[in-house]
Amino acid sequence: MSPRKEISVANYLQEQYEDLAAHQIYLRSVMEEKYLELKADMDKRQAEVMRIVNALKDSVDGFHLHHQARGNASEFLLFVLTATLGGMF
Repeated sequence: MSPRKEISVANYLQEQYEDLAAHQIYLRSVMEEKYLELKADMDKRQAEVMRIVNALKDSVDGFHLHHQARGNASEFLLFVLTATLGGMF
């Protein structure tokens, strides 16, 4: 291969390398942008899931308190009726 062709090939390869390096930088910036978008979306979804979980927890706690209160009220009513009716007999 003549020296002129070697220089031409070397220049061509250098241009290819520079093009690939520039493309790599571009792709990294696209990946970083996409990563930030996905992270923001995940953070938003995680906050929504936590809100739903807390609402369900509060609902279950409220359900248990309601039934506990009903149970206590039933026990109290039974006590009052027993005390009242017990004195009648």
